[in-house]
Amino acid sequence: MDAGAAGQATSRRELRDRHANQEGRPRRGRGRSGVRTNTGPILVVPTGSRPRTPRRTIASLIFTALTMVAVALMAFATSVPANALLTSDDVNALRTIAAANVGDQELQSFDASGAVVSRDGYGSEAAPPSVLWPVAKRTVSDGFGYRDSPCSGCSSMHQGTDFTGGLGAPITAIADGTVLTVIESGGGLGVHVIIQHEIDGQMLTSVYGHMQFGSVGVSEGQQVKAGDFVGLLGNTGDSTGPHLHFELRMGGTTAVDAFTWLSEHAAN
Repeated sequence: MDAGAAGQATSRRELRDRHANQEGRPRRGRGRSGVRTNTGPILVVPTGSRPRTPRRTIASLIFTALTMVAVALMAFATSVPANALLTSDDVNALRTIAAANVGDQELQSFDASGAVVSRDGYGSEAAPPSVLWPVAKRTVSDGFGYRDSPCSGCSSMHQGTDFTGGLGAPITAIADGTVLTVIESGGGLGVHVIIQHEIDGQMLTSVYGHMQFGSVGVSEGQQVKAGDFVGLLGNTGDSTGPHLHFELRMGGTTAVDAFTWLSEHAAN
């Protein structure tokens, strides 16, 4: 090969090698043995390597999963009744305890006047008055005891108390009791009613005399309550004017001062 041909070959090889270096390809050459070898840059790829997931991404996934589980548990807890997880024995035991607590506690309330009314359990110690006055108006025209007889049929020993309240005023039972006698005809007491009571462990009778004809509102054997209607104030029998002749007889026989007794026992 002449010198010109050798120079052209060298120039082409240099151009080829320069182009390979620009493209990043390995440069080929011949070793001493005449075998072509790669003399360019060698890329070393680590074996067994693979992309790694960042730690923040893993933590985020775990947090999201835990949040979803917590929300599901909260929804379950709020939608299931509390006693759904209890057995029947547990429910019965709770009912027994609640009933015992209610029975043992003492309740209090206040009436309109501000007084305390104690209540125990389901009952109430505040009860209606057990004794009442027989008429609303308490004006006395003649009291209990000896007197000048006011009429030919009237007694000098007045065993009752005469209340004036106006003709036709309502008369009521002074206490709970049983009606013993109802007289619709005349006589000394005129139209009158006798009721038997037991007050403070003692038996007594109350007598309501001189009432109007046809006004009696009870019958013999009837059970009455304090304040029940008995009849209307009248002027029947041995009477000098419209009034209620009212008697109290201890044991059913012994008359006492009705006004004094009512003043001590009846509600004002």
